[in-house]
Amino acid sequence: MKESGQEQRRRGGKPRARATSVASPPAPKSRKSSARAIAKTEAEFLRAFDQAAIGMALVGLDGAWLRVNPALCQIVGYSEQELLATNFQSITHPEDLSADLNFVGQMVCGEIRSYQMEKRYLHKAKHVVWVLLSVSLVYGEDGKPLFFFSQIQDISERRRIEEALQDSDKKFQALLDNSPNMIFLKDVEGRYLLVNKEFERALKVRQEQIRGKKDEEVFPREQAIAFRANDLQVLKIGIPVEFEEVARQEDGLHTSIVHKFPLFDASGKIYATGGIVTDISERKRAEEDLRHREEEHRRLIENVPEVVWKADERGKVFFISEEIERVFGYSVTEVYQQGERLWFGRMHPEDRERVQEAYSTLFNEDRPFDVEYRIQHRDGRWMWWHDRAGSVAGALGERVAEGLLSDITQRKEIEQQVRQRLKMEAIGKLAGGLAHDFNNLVMVIKGNSEILSSVVGPNEAQRRNIEQIGKAADRAASLTRQLLAFSRMQVLQPRVLDLNAIVAEMGKMLPRLISENIEFVFAPDSTLGRVKADSGQLEQVILNLAVNARDAMPQGGKLVIETKNFNMDEESASRHQPAKPGQYVLLTVSDTGHGMDAETQSHIFEPFFTTKSQGKGTGLGLATVYGIVKQSGGFIWVYSEPGQGTTFKIYLPRVDEPLESTVPNQEKIVTVGGTETLLLVEDEQPVRELMRAFLRKNGYTVLEANNGLDALRAAERHSGTIHLLVTDMVMPKMGGWELADRLAVERSGLKVLYLSGYSEHQVAADTNRNWRGSFVQKPFSMDVFGRKVREVLDRPGKHDGASN
Repeated sequence: MKESGQEQRRRGGKPRARATSVASPPAPKSRKSSARAIAKTEAEFLRAFDQAAIGMALVGLDGAWLRVNPALCQIVGYSEQELLATNFQSITHPEDLSADLNFVGQMVCGEIRSYQMEKRYLHKAKHVVWVLLSVSLVYGEDGKPLFFFSQIQDISERRRIEEALQDSDKKFQALLDNSPNMIFLKDVEGRYLLVNKEFERALKVRQEQIRGKKDEEVFPREQAIAFRANDLQVLKIGIPVEFEEVARQEDGLHTSIVHKFPLFDASGKIYATGGIVTDISERKRAEEDLRHREEEHRRLIENVPEVVWKADERGKVFFISEEIERVFGYSVTEVYQQGERLWFGRMHPEDRERVQEAYSTLFNEDRPFDVEYRIQHRDGRWMWWHDRAGSVAGALGERVAEGLLSDITQRKEIEQQVRQRLKMEAIGKLAGGLAHDFNNLVMVIKGNSEILSSVVGPNEAQRRNIEQIGKAADRAASLTRQLLAFSRMQVLQPRVLDLNAIVAEMGKMLPRLISENIEFVFAPDSTLGRVKADSGQLEQVILNLAVNARDAMPQGGKLVIETKNFNMDEESASRHQPAKPGQYVLLTVSDTGHGMDAETQSHIFEPFFTTKSQGKGTGLGLATVYGIVKQSGGFIWVYSEPGQGTTFKIYLPRVDEPLESTVPNQEKIVTVGGTETLLLVEDEQPVRELMRAFLRKNGYTVLEANNGLDALRAAERHSGTIHLLVTDMVMPKMGGWELADRLAVERSGLKVLYLSGYSEHQVAADTNRNWRGSFVQKPFSMDVFGRKVREVLDRPGKHDGASN
């Protein structure tokens, strides 16, 4: 086996030719002792060289390896023979070779005697080995350089650790630099050790410009003092602190949350303070904007007349506006606490199931919740609510309802009033139509009974029968007048009146009408204004209400009639449709009787509706009151609850006109007969025949027709004078007004007497100048009819008769 050069040297053998001995040249015998000492020293050096823990090498001036120790072989992975066959350049990393050769050149030229550098060798296993290379030049006795002595320490692990630390530092710095927050470190004296990119960006300063400086060298004095005070607090208490700071930057004031903390060394001593600064200026502005928006929303919700609410599927309330207390009587806190129990618990039993089903459908089928229902206010009164909501996703993904709740009680009351008014108008038209037709029948019965009465002999039994027929006709006529009063079609004689005087006069008679156990009280307003109405009809109103009150207090009680002035404003008028704002005189009639429920109140003004037993009333009393008040331009309202009595309030328009005398005019005695020619137009044959017979009996010439067109033809056929047109107002084909207009063109001297059961025909005849004429309301007796005919004929002028 071939020996290595080191083994040959240890045996005193001669090394290979390329190796250079470190021994001195052979000495003379006189110097043998010195040579032995040198040889011993050389042997010790070589032994230490080979046994060294670090790599060692002797390298020729040309870079060839002259001698290497095992440690070096282990470092680079090559054997001694492999290394000695090469030079150091062959295993030096290409990137480090230039620097290494540069140092070598400087040493050879005498510029330096040694050098040290960190370099990389290429390991035989194809990886890089980092070494710390220390090189010195060995000179001979002649002063010339012989070879290089190299010490090679493997620092790969250290470099790996350093590189790892550098990489960690880079990552840490990258982490700091990529943070949106400003981050800094200061020493205990307040000098900046480190800042991140965000710090540099915010303050427009580079790290090298701020490192080592204190706050007073960077910030305005007041800010620097505040910053230092915070640092000292951290240094004093030794725990992190957090506070808000306001700093001025180039783009204005910035608000930040600063988290400062101490850094401790291995001994537990604080050596620095760190800080993380979060700029919350945008957040502050957003919070301020949000606060403003929430304030606006709060004001909006407060000013919205509806209740804003939010609840889950069970009805648990998450939010409800304060308007609920005004609408419901319960506070927001109570609604939050009781939730669905309060909501569904106070709901009207007839509406609860329907509302619950609609609310469930909102969540199960995502259909809008839009319902109207009744609910009981805290004070016990029933209200109407219009509730609508939609389903939306909550914060946790659950479905919740967001809605608006409106108090529609007033609207419902107005709707009920309108429905009631329309119903009453429809019933009124029906009653008026019945009264019109009934009038004709009553006239026939009454007229024929009068004729029979005038021709019957001394037979008392027959005369009594005829009288009973007449009395029955009178009662029927009275019933007809009540129907006409309800339907506002009766003839009124309005005058400017003092309502106090009428009530006072009625007060003399009322105590005898009502029971002795009923106390009567009249409370007049001494400053009461005047009204324009028919005094007889107002007396009928008071009488009917008093009788109604008496019947409601069979065990006794109290009847109170009050009068006062009342100013109806817009709000009051809107709640009392179809009333209009203005000045009114209020007549109030109250009793302490058994009262009425809402269902009864909705029917009390209807004809023939009565709560009395059969035979105790016709059901026309309050219907008559309603019609008279309406025809007088006023309106009436009733307020009642079972067991709480009843109050009727009648509002009549106030007038600023002088009082008119109520003394009736003395009527002149007028004969009923004559010889004039009359054109009688009436579509009801029995009525026409009755009037024709009566007129002819009293000497008149009668032309007759059953409608306007027939009357025109009859007038054309008659060449003589027609002194009076007696015509019904409402007839098929052509009515009385149009007929009179057509005839007046050809017969300018024609006078007109209108017949009708409707009062509006009289009003139209009074107010329309084209239809000036006389008017008599059905049903009438033949005597009244005869006197009216004679009265109109005897008046001077043309078409100028005043209406009755």
